[in-house]
Amino acid sequence: MENTYKILNPLMIAAVMEQPTPVMVHIFPQKSGERLWDYMLFPFLSVLP
Repeated sequence: MENTYKILNPLMIAAVMEQPTPVMVHIFPQKSGERLWDYMLFPFLSVLP
């Protein structure tokens, strides 16, 4: 799936922040210039290492 990297990118950003319970992650415009998301909900990141 082509959208896989689009999902992994914000996931890694939230993981780097090391937030215990990241709820909203602000995604800035990508290099392509297209705004993929303004805000994404990641309630499941709390289970990630």
